[in-house]
Amino acid sequence: MTLYRQDLAYARQVGALLREDGMLYALIGTYIISASIVLTVLSRDVWRSLCLYLDSWLLSAVAVMLVYVATRLCWTALRSARCGQTASLYVQFGRIVTPRLVANAALYAAITVYFGAFTGLKCTFPLIRPFCFDPFLSQLNRSIHRGVLWRALQALFDRGWGNQLVFLSYYGVWPMILAFSPILAAFLQDRLLRRRYLVCYVLSWMLLGTIAALIFMSAGPIFYGHVTGDAHRYVRMQHYLRAHGMTWGAQHLWDVYRRGAIEPGAGISDFPSMHVTISTLATCLAWSLRRWLGMVMTAFTTLIVLSSAYLGWHYMVGDYVVVPAVVALWCSTAPRRFSVSMPVLVYDGGRKSAWGSPAPFGHPAAPALHAGAQASPLGASAQG
Repeated sequence: MTLYRQDLAYARQVGALLREDGMLYALIGTYIISASIVLTVLSRDVWRSLCLYLDSWLLSAVAVMLVYVATRLCWTALRSARCGQTASLYVQFGRIVTPRLVANAALYAAITVYFGAFTGLKCTFPLIRPFCFDPFLSQLNRSIHRGVLWRALQALFDRGWGNQLVFLSYYGVWPMILAFSPILAAFLQDRLLRRRYLVCYVLSWMLLGTIAALIFMSAGPIFYGHVTGDAHRYVRMQHYLRAHGMTWGAQHLWDVYRRGAIEPGAGISDFPSMHVTISTLATCLAWSLRRWLGMVMTAFTTLIVLSSAYLGWHYMVGDYVVVPAVVALWCSTAPRRFSVSMPVLVYDGGRKSAWGSPAPFGHPAAPALHAGAQASPLGASAQG
């Protein structure tokens, strides 16, 4: 009976954390359903889209989690044996696999499916609306920069270490920020900051990556000749990038587009740059955590902005809109303006709230839960 009560208390803690993320699940679910409807109407493979990243992101996260749990179990067992203490595997497992870990794993699984829906929808954009904004964005870009921007970037990066730095940041570091920043933010102790970043993360893909991208359909300088028929405007850039082996990604995306396929990371869209969007959002989070971390991420975002124009993926003029838009989104979700009140479960006797580190299965306080904490904005308890 005691074991049943402990399991019930554990399940209630997980349920409380899942309810805290109710707004995120609502946004994610709405997007997935909407994307599925569009893909179905256009006769695209909905199931393939939704499962697009399950074999990479989700399995990788599960593998990391299993290694973490196994390592912690071994370390706990060795420490207990050294101290002459004994604890059942069940109790040790409860101390490691906390309700927060379970709830965050469920949220990451939902985000993985969400990204599959986004990629499937992005690959379908050309069937909804043709690439029509490239001439306007290209001319605006040339008018502002007087046609010298790319030559200046070439002079800056045209050396061995420069090209390697661009490749490392754009194709190496940024994908890790994209994939792992949600799960790292999910474990933040500051519940307001956690909710703020995750909501902005989800909304950025909806508002900027989907709606804005569909309205301002453009392919970018690297594909300018393909979509406009003008093969001369960016011929110098394309020859240089091809000579240095930096067009393989663009060639792959164009092949996928020509075949009408849906593949991980596929889909052509210039405005807005999601590389710049996610880097800017991560920079906002970094400044909220540590000043030195904010300075590092600011430098990294600057490098991403320059790299996106240097590699021909995006018109620089678009980044002048994207960065302020992301900062505005971050500011608009400040706790005083963006709050949700909800009941919070806490332990009796002033123990840890359901948002903090929960008591393990065998902890005497685990079965005793009651609703009594006053909720603060974004569902964080007054005690947390």
